[in-house]
Amino acid sequence: MTDVVGSRLLTLAPVEVAVAGTPEQVPTSGATWAAKTVILQALSTNEEPVVVGDKTVKAEAGAHGSAKQRGVELPAKATLAVEVNDSTQVWVDARKNKDGVAVTVLLL
Repeated sequence: MTDVVGSRLLTLAPVEVAVAGTPEQVPTSGATWAAKTVILQALSTNEEPVVVGDKTVKAEAGAHGSAKQRGVELPAKATLAVEVNDSTQVWVDARKNKDGVAVTVLLL
């Protein structure tokens, strides 16, 4: 990880996908701030993997030879760190209602 002098962590409420197949945007907690890194961890309670990506993220797996998934799949407890300028660029989709991710943001 890069030098974090002058940065701080912000832990947000978990992002749960209310309706599977309908992506949820990582919130800004009501404030506007520049994120350096967004750290996402699939919730340990997830029943299916979640998928992280941009606003076109899609968790539907499809079938061999006709994949539909768009984004990076995270099974329960898996972690992904995304370097972005704006955390609202990060979206989450799920294959099962109420599955989601924990979110921690490294602020500039």
